[in-house]
Amino acid sequence: MSFFLVIVSFLVGLSSRHPEFHGGLYSRLATPVWYLAERPTGLTSPDGSSAIHARKNESVADPWPFEACVVRNGQKQALRFGGFVNAEVAWSPDSPSFAVTYSDGGAVGRYHLITYHFKGEKLVSFEPVAQGSRLFKVNCFESQEPNVHAIRWETGSTLLIALEVPPHSSCTSTERWKLQCRGADHSEPITS
Repeated sequence: MSFFLVIVSFLVGLSSRHPEFHGGLYSRLATPVWYLAERPTGLTSPDGSSAIHARKNESVADPWPFEACVVRNGQKQALRFGGFVNAEVAWSPDSPSFAVTYSDGGAVGRYHLITYHFKGEKLVSFEPVAQGSRLFKVNCFESQEPNVHAIRWETGSTLLIALEVPPHSSCTSTERWKLQCRGADHSEPITS
């Protein structure tokens, strides 16, 4: 009995700590927005020129009440993904870009990917795969769009992304595709 209590106490102690890095739901290299809200320093870009911050808005009666912004050279810009469920962020190694994976419909909703890129001081956003069903058809009882999410940044602003329909009862087959999005500042979505 005392051995069991020691293990439970140890696990509770581990879960109450705030390690430096959590890892996201889809990418071990991403940081969840809820965790950013606990960090006063935010998530700093690799070159130190920018930081993504989040805060919990206590006045919002929402299960995901976060607001996000990016600060670059003293200029603060609001980001729209803070209130989306399971939002997670990752900077590119060369620092002008970051990727955000989020759900538009709760924990079991459809997941999207948006990339952000600084062109000088201007921040532009882009959804590289807006309609994943154009890339592959899924055998489900009801029409479904695949989840799209960031896996990791590679050299520079090359982003490895995945499209998938996770296994569940209404689909007879599932697929996972990995694509490379070269540069976060694409002007054309990936369609085939």
